[in-house]
Amino acid sequence: MYFDKTELQVGIDYLHNLQLTDEQACLIFVAEESKDIVPDIRAALDLNRNTYAGGIFPGVIAEGELKQHGFVVSIVITLGKPVILDLDALNASDQSIQVISQRIMASEYKPLVMIISSNSLEQLAKQNHLATFIRGALPSRASFIGGSAGSATLERMNLVFDNFGFYDNAALVVGIDEPSTASAAVGWRSANGNKASLVTETSPDGIIIRKINNRPAADWFVNKYREARNETIEKSNIDFTSNLHISFFSLTGGQVVRAVVDVTPDGGLVLGGTIPLGVTIMLVDTKPRFVDAEVKSVMRELNLEANKVTNSFIVQCVTRPPIMEDDLSTQLQIVEKTICDEGSKGLVGFIAFGEFGHVHRATHIDYLNMSMVVAATMSKVPQTESDLVLV
Repeated sequence: MYFDKTELQVGIDYLHNLQLTDEQACLIFVAEESKDIVPDIRAALDLNRNTYAGGIFPGVIAEGELKQHGFVVSIVITLGKPVILDLDALNASDQSIQVISQRIMASEYKPLVMIISSNSLEQLAKQNHLATFIRGALPSRASFIGGSAGSATLERMNLVFDNFGFYDNAALVVGIDEPSTASAAVGWRSANGNKASLVTETSPDGIIIRKINNRPAADWFVNKYREARNETIEKSNIDFTSNLHISFFSLTGGQVVRAVVDVTPDGGLVLGGTIPLGVTIMLVDTKPRFVDAEVKSVMRELNLEANKVTNSFIVQCVTRPPIMEDDLSTQLQIVEKTICDEGSKGLVGFIAFGEFGHVHRATHIDYLNMSMVVAATMSKVPQTESDLVLV
């Protein structure tokens, strides 16, 4: 359910009258331009002691479009209360995270885990640690989707919130008690690539590529950029706004695209994510190969043919809207039309500073860049032949 900037009070009134059961929770995605409404949202939900978890994002997704204003409400059945994780003190022995883990293992089906994390440029390494933590703390038999809340100006602010407060250095984890499936797609065109010898290190800022084929990594990027674009780029201008990004492809992990978020004084490239082992490295054009092909890739992995969808979620990287322009709306509408049949709720989601999800049928969660992640929950009741949804 979406409330635009002219319907904010209507949305608050709806939340005032909302009465959830103990097994339900309200997910709230707020566009940054409407962030001042969050205290009213929390007050309305607190009135009837409803459980909720939410975040502030550069934009939200509803009605097959990217929205710059307003907020999205999605009511889900949960595996327990949402868990708040301190990004500086992740602890697998935390009782609340263990409760979700136990309930995932006890479930007769594959539930969905939604992750909403705060983020800023200095927190990129924490997002990688969070993905690693979730991978170890929660069973892989769950589906995963999520993303990092954040400001369009990357200012530190209270980015995520729940019944107990606002947080700018934390992640909310919500277990959704319905059969689910999720998949991520990376649809960027390869500009050029080759197997490469990498010298890397892990620092508080993230993964740093020091050398590529025994050359400073920034020199390799400048050279490949010149080959792909027939123009030059200064090392000081290499960052996540560059026209090209780096892709790593391995036989076991598929394609993972990483943004370059900074360049070190000695020519190292600081990446917004981890690197799989044994990879071919290449630059990729910041334009999806085909809008519909990327959707088809995701839909094949979701495998929804014999299931009745109840909720559907999508997370798109913040880099995609300015690059895809009108193609983004086209893609969102294709996804919604493909997933949402009559009687199901509309596709909702948000724009994120990095995404959490599965790539290429991987069973483990990863922190992604420049990706689209889609998840769906389905009815627990077996469907008859007349209810089949063909994708």
